[in-house]
Parts: sequence; C-alpha cells; structure tokens
Amino acid sequence: MTEIARAWANPLLGNAPHTSGLTSRLILTYVEREAGRAGIDAMLGRCGLSAEEDRLRDPTLWFGFETKVALFEAAGAVLRVKDPAWRIGQAAIELQDLTGVKVAVRAFGTPRLAYGALPGVNGRFTRAHRLELLALGEHSARFRYSDAAGVGYHAVDCQYTAGLLSCVPTMFGQFPAQVRHPTCALRGASCCIYEVIWERRPSARRRVALGLGAAAVAAAGAGPWGVGRALAVPLAGAGVAAHRALQRRRQIRRSLEVEVRDHQEISERLFSSLRDLVSELRTEDVLRKLTDNAQAALIGREVAVLVAAGDDVHAHGSAAVPADALQVLERWACESLDRLDRPCTLPDLASVPALAGLAAHPQTPFGALSSAPLVFRGSRLGALVALTRGTDSFLHQEIALLEVYAAEAAIALANARMVERLEGLARHDSLTGLLNHAEFQETLARELEGAQRRGEALSVAMLDLDGFKRVNDEYGHAEGDRVLRMVADTIRTACSPNGTAARIGGDEFALILPGITTAEADALILELEREIVAFGIGTGVSWGVAEWPKAGPSQSLLLFNADRALYETKVARRSQAERKAGVPRRHPATRDAGLGAMGHRRGLTNALARAVDAKDSYTRSHCETVAELCAAIGGELGVDPPHVLRLRLAGRLHDVGKIGIADAILQKPAKLTDDEFEIMKTHASLGHSILYAAELFDESRWVLHHHERVDGRGYPDGLAGNDIPLESRIIFVADTFEAMTSDRPYHRGRPESEALEELRRHAGTQFDPQCVGALRRVLRRHPQWLAAPVADGQTSGALEPSG
Repeated sequence: MTEIARAWANPLLGNAPHTSGLTSRLILTYVEREAGRAGIDAMLGRCGLSAEEDRLRDPTLWFGFETKVALFEAAGAVLRVKDPAWRIGQAAIELQDLTGVKVAVRAFGTPRLAYGALPGVNGRFTRAHRLELLALGEHSARFRYSDAAGVGYHAVDCQYTAGLLSCVPTMFGQFPAQVRHPTCALRGASCCIYEVIWERRPSARRRVALGLGAAAVAAAGAGPWGVGRALAVPLAGAGVAAHRALQRRRQIRRSLEVEVRDHQEISERLFSSLRDLVSELRTEDVLRKLTDNAQAALIGREVAVLVAAGDDVHAHGSAAVPADALQVLERWACESLDRLDRPCTLPDLASVPALAGLAAHPQTPFGALSSAPLVFRGSRLGALVALTRGTDSFLHQEIALLEVYAAEAAIALANARMVERLEGLARHDSLTGLLNHAEFQETLARELEGAQRRGEALSVAMLDLDGFKRVNDEYGHAEGDRVLRMVADTIRTACSPNGTAARIGGDEFALILPGITTAEADALILELEREIVAFGIGTGVSWGVAEWPKAGPSQSLLLFNADRALYETKVARRSQAERKAGVPRRHPATRDAGLGAMGHRRGLTNALARAVDAKDSYTRSHCETVAELCAAIGGELGVDPPHVLRLRLAGRLHDVGKIGIADAILQKPAKLTDDEFEIMKTHASLGHSILYAAELFDESRWVLHHHERVDGRGYPDGLAGNDIPLESRIIFVADTFEAMTSDRPYHRGRPESEALEELRRHAGTQFDPQCVGALRRVLRRHPQWLAAPVADGQTSGALEPSG
C-alpha cells in the first residue's frame, strides 16, 4: 500500500490515470452507507490514502488501476464480504454518484437501447479497458471487455463490470439482469466475455390469473379426492407469482423514486451552477467557473470555452485540456467563425483534418466533440465545447444539457463583459483610450508604493501640446480630435512596456515611468516630441518631469513639482520665441513687468491649486470658497484692490500644506487623536514652505499664521492680537465659516445664521471681532452669494471689493 500512496502523490505521472473518480466516489458512498464514517476511515487507512478523501470524491479525477484495485480490496476487508466490487457495481443505480450518467442512459427508454449505448458510457469509468458490444437481442446482450492500456486484469474489476451490467434494467423498473462471465482473461483467455439476460415478464395480474387458471384445470381432472392435491401446486405457484408481482411493484416504485431524485438533483445542480455564474462580474472568473461547472454537469467530459473577440478566438479549457489542444481548437474556430453560431457534434475527430491533432494527441487523445453556441441577444460570444476521451461518444441527453447550459452561461458572460466595458469607460478617456485623471491618480499611488517597496526611482512627466488651439481654430474640432488620438497613440507606444500614459486635460497628458530617472525621462520625451512635430501640423510639446523621491516624498508634492517644471518650460519657450521674433525685452521696472509677475503668480496658483485638487477634491472646493470670502472681508475692511487680489490668492492656497499630510489623517471621518492633530497642525508650516519656495513671500507668511488666535492660544507660534497679520486673521474667519456651513463626510453643514452666531460668541478670544463683523455685513448685503457658482480664477459680480 505504501507504493500506491507514493504514486498517488502525482497520479498523472507515477500512477497512470486509467480510472475515473466516479468509481472512487461509488466505493466511498457504498462503504459509508454500509459501515458509516468509521468504515470510510478504516478503508482509506488500509490504502494509505487517509488524506486524499476529498480528491477521491472528485468525479473529474483520474487515477491508476492499481489504486482502484486497492480500494475495492480494502472495502471488502472492512465490510467483510468476498464480492465488494460486484455489490458496489450493482448498487450504482441506487447511489447518488452517477446522476448525470443515469439520466443520460435512462433517456434511451428501454434496457435494450441502454445496453446498446453502454460501450460509449464505459469511457466515463475507465480508460484502461474497452467495452465492445458483440450482440444485442430483444432481451439479451453480449459484451467483450479487453485490456486497452496494458494494465492487465483483476478479479475485483471483473466483479465490478458484472455488477454495473446487472443494474441497468433497474433504471426502468425491472429486476436486475442476470450476468454470466463464461470467458475470463484471468483464466487464460485473451479478453473477458459477459453475457447479459433480462426478461420481459407478464404483468402481476396476468401471472396470478394464469396460476389460478392452471389450478382450476388441474382440479377439474383430478376427481373429488385429488382436488386438494391438484389445487395445492398451482395455488402455490400463484402465491409465488403474487409475491414476485409485489416485489416488482416495489422495484418500479424504487426506480421511479430514484428517477425523480436524479432529475431533481440535476435541476438543482444546474440552477446552483448558473446562480454561481451570474454572481461573477469578471470575465476571467466567469470563464473559470463556466469550465468547472460544465465539467461537473457533464461527468467524464473535458470542457473548453471558445471566446470570440472580433475575428479572433481565444480558448480557455479545463485543467486536463493541454495548451496545444486549445490552440488546435482556436485554429479550427478561426477557419470559419460561423461554426460558433450553431450546435455541432463531431463523433470522430480523426476524420476532421483541422482537428485530427486532437485525436492523435500523445498526452490526451480526444475522440469526439460537441459544441453549443454562446449567443446573447444575437451577439456572438463564442461556444461551449465538450470533448470525449478515446473512442467514447456523446449521448443525446448530454448534447441537450450542453446546449441548455450554454444558453444560460451566455447571459453570465455577457453581463461580465458589460461590467468590464463600463468599468473601462469609467477608467479611460473616451477619446484617446488613455487613463483618465482619476485613474491616473490611483495608478500613480500604486506605482509609488511599488517603487518604495523595490527601492527604485519613479518619474512623472506632465506634457502640454504647444499650438493645439490653432489646430482647432484653423481645421476644426474633428481634426483636433484626430490629432489628439495620434498624439495619444505615440505617447502610449513611447512609454510602453512598463510606463503608463493618461490624458488629464484637454491637451494635457501625463506619464508614469517606473524605474526611470529624470534624465532618462527627458530623453524619452525629447524623442517623443520629434515624432509629434513630424506630424507636420505645427504642434510641439512642452513638458516637466519630477523624480521620486528627489522631487518630494508624497504623491501630491511629486505632481506639484512636475507641474511647476512644466510651467517653467513653457515660460522659457515663450521667452525664446519672443527673442527669435525680435520682440524687445521690457525693463523690469515698467508696468508690464508687474503684469508679468502677476502672470507668474497666476501660473503658480493654478499649479498649486491642481496639486491640492489631486490630494482632495473637497479641499479645492473649500479653498475657492475661502478665497472669495477673504476677498469680500478684505474689501469690507477697506483693503486696496491689488492687495485684495493677493489676499484672494492666499485664501485659495491657505490649505496647500495639506498635500504633505497623510490621507489616513486628512480624510479620517472620526475625531483625530492628539498625535494625529499635532501632525495636522504642521500643514500651516508646510504651506509656508511651499509658497515661499514659489516666491510668494507675503502670501506664505499669511498662510503660516492663519490658525493663530487673538488670545495667543493658536499655532504654530502662539501670536496674539495685532501681532497676527490682518490677512491671517481674515483667512481664519473665512476658513472657519466655510467649514461650519459646508457638508463634509462626517457632518452636515450648519445654517449660516448659526455659523455667524458661533463666530460672534468667540470673537475677541479666537477670532478678530473686526473680521467677524465685516463678514456679517457682507452676508447681510449679499445673502445669496454662496450659492453663486464661481469659475476657476474668476470672481462673482456680487463679490467685487467695495473699496
């Protein structure tokens, strides 16, 4: 037994796969019925297979002939019977392990037709021996059972075959057949011969009537003294006939009960399988479950799915279908895609040139094929294919079941494709097919985690098309769309195979380049620009690159620096173009220089705001509202208009430091812990550093102190009263009011009246009373201004500074 156990470790190699898991399931079920759980444990323990029960119950498993013999012998020892294999074979119809096979065979309607189909069914149980029909009469059949794999013969296998042959009539309400085994290979013959006889008996009523009639005739000729003796024998015969009739009725009842149970099990299994299929929303998962469940429904068959994608066909198969066999199926389907649109059964693959390779496959020779189309609402999805091994053939009931299963499975496959298509639309830009802005952010986060784990560089490049507006203006938007698609295809090719491309704006693109340094990214994009310029439509590319971790430890800072690099590139190129065009340089002291500085601030503002938006879309909406409140309060307090513009800028960027705060803290719905709050407080200092580096010196100081309290209990420096810049005090009031009145993930916004009353109560301790009063006056004059939409970089007419 130890040799068997060692071979079992790899049944496809060390122990050739000759016996179906259907046989091992029958053995286990029968032993459990007769001897309970203890019998199962004892039998498996004798074979050294105690850890393999689950595999032995798998009907798709194939294992060696030696293991089969060992299981039968162990069952006989545990049950203490000399003919365990015959008993198990004869009980096959009563047990629930051959449901699909029984339903398919029972569909033939009579024992005679069922026996005629048995050679095809035999392949479900063994590949080691071949069953051939030699003769088929009205109530008899003769079979030859021969060694097809060189494994030899064994007494328990002879008993098992005889038991299976005897139980066929019981499926039709008749008594078991009589099986003779006159020729046996164990006695020196070249093969085994089985003779099967089943009788058509008269009905119970007729047998009783015949018995009584015979008794009456005998009594009439026996005289008065011989009547008793004359009647005794016929009446005894009638009693026996009546008893047999009762047994027959019980057999019919049991047969009908088993039939109903089998059909119910098939229906429940099919329903459960289809429910399992439609619960999956990924195509790969649907295909995997489709092959597994179809193979479980078509016991003893191998299953493959041919998936149509345009003019291509891809095959997915069960574990026992080799990869090269799947390639043969793909080529066969691609020769004529119409084959996928209709049911098809090929009983002899060797006679089909395109599929002859399957029949001659050295590892798994297949004999027949049956396919059913996967069609949903007239759309071709593919085909479900079942394959038989060796010379086995399909039964009509199996073909019908395959078609029913395919019709329902097509719905699950169509649903999965629709879900993936919708997800693709949500993840990709509809015009170019590149990732959209939201998916770009998520992908970058994943790639940054991977770069940190691997300890390698990662570069992000922001690209902007130069001169694209002229393409739209001169040639129309249709041509502009075509150019964008051409550029997208060029970018996609340039950053493959490891890079990722996204369209994040109208003519703005972004690249994620794992393992690429800044210098390597610049070289790649320079080549990319040459290809785009070669389109001959007058467009070029400006770009900025930031490398992690040099350009910033967080995703937001990385994007900010890439965007800033892009802005600097565009400014430098614009200046170079002006010099080439002979535009005279203006003196820095002129008014135009001031306008240039404002343009510089505007560009930096947009870049910083984009970085804030990348971190948290709510933060950007909040900052825009705070910016307008700051401008309104400053105007009410008499701040001059140029200063109001800078105050609005500081209000818009007052939370820019939050791009350096971890998302787990920034977006936490619950109250922050003391340690988390200390980290959150650093956003003021981080914002100061970012704005100072952007040469927004005054604005950086105002942002640094926008959480100081007039009573000196604020942060970061604990300034009090007039030591706090007025602009910081204005930002603090505007920030608090907006936070109280807006909806957030963790609370609903308060009414404006309640928020103003809260500010009034804390005026003089937390807030500057003058700033609170200015806000009250603004809202009294313009109560509806918060509802007015404010465009990016524009001011609502109701918020124009009053002085």
